[in-house]
Amino acid sequence: MIFCAAVFDIGTSSLKGALIAEDGKVYTQGRLFFPQNLEAETWLISFENLFKQFSDFAEQKGIKICGICISGNGPSLVAVSEDSAERDFLLLWNKASSDTLNKKSNENSNENSMKKNPLYGKSIFLPRLDFFRNSYPEIFQSAKYILSGPEYLIYKLTKKRVTVLPEKRYVPAYWTDEELKALSIPKNKLAPFVPLGEDCGLYRNIPVFAGPPDFIAALIGTNTLKPGAACDRAGSSEGINICVKAPPESAKLKGLRLLPSPIPNLWNISYLIENSGNVFYEYIKKHGGNFMDFDAFVHNINTKTANKQNEAEGRAIMEALAFKVKAGMDLLEKAAGFRPIYTISGWQANNKLWRDLKAEITGREFKVLQIADAELLGNAAITFTSRKTYSSISEAASVIVW
Repeated sequence: MIFCAAVFDIGTSSLKGALIAEDGKVYTQGRLFFPQNLEAETWLISFENLFKQFSDFAEQKGIKICGICISGNGPSLVAVSEDSAERDFLLLWNKASSDTLNKKSNENSNENSMKKNPLYGKSIFLPRLDFFRNSYPEIFQSAKYILSGPEYLIYKLTKKRVTVLPEKRYVPAYWTDEELKALSIPKNKLAPFVPLGEDCGLYRNIPVFAGPPDFIAALIGTNTLKPGAACDRAGSSEGINICVKAPPESAKLKGLRLLPSPIPNLWNISYLIENSGNVFYEYIKKHGGNFMDFDAFVHNINTKTANKQNEAEGRAIMEALAFKVKAGMDLLEKAAGFRPIYTISGWQANNKLWRDLKAEITGREFKVLQIADAELLGNAAITFTSRKTYSSISEAASVIVW
């Protein structure tokens, strides 16, 4: 009997999933794109549809699904309705009001002004919770619970409310009781903390293990879990990460984010490019394409065509982004004190021409995974660690990732 984890990642535009065995073999993958007007229930419907595909495949191939683990983007929030007849309300991480996708400048000015509130401390979630409450007061107040993406699906699958803490040092990045009290955010609307990999209950008699925010899953799925390891995770946004033994001095952290590693006693420094993939998408959309045309876009601007103006414009976009990546890597390496090899993941990693151009401009060396979706590999490592197949996430990642 082959044992596989059914692993999923909630992205901005789609739900990705795979069946992955304890040795890292990927037996099948799938991806379902979301409609433009995304609702929280769409996540659940997409999960059920993709899980059915995997369940049918497993039955045909003699595979036993031994665990489920879900990661997701954040800080996206869902207001779970008190009334079961009403729809749960989704506020995506990149959406600040009901019609914000066309009003980005207003979003940024509003949210940036809120981030300055000293009561937020080091939290990533409190600014978002406060923004939710101020922008949608009736929805916030009437909500039974406020949950993030992976936790919302865990709740729908198992009826257990959890907030998944990647590592105990992450409490300040979420919230403390004192911060909630100071901001008058009701604690009973939020779920209690549980550790990564917690058994949250059963879905169709299969244990559901607590999955992390997507960037934590990607750190695990690229094995960026020991000092000197690094990754470049490039999808709708882009995060470049280096694992270090100890926090660099504060003067070296300007423009960077310092957070604990999911591995105790280690740290992660990162550089964020929030609109990385969206820059490509906006150009493609302007020229009549859609999200699926990225490979054709890269091919066309690297091929001599009749439309020199479009070719030059597209090339300029790619080069400008590659130079942003270079600037981020320069900052990270100055802070870390070394130059690593970067494991590249995310849907941008699938395109060799883009990888080659990025390597040429940044002057860095990249390596690729067996699949581009590192989050899925990371969730498999979490599942098999929780099942005691491996003694630690580090051990699991060292086998499953490579």
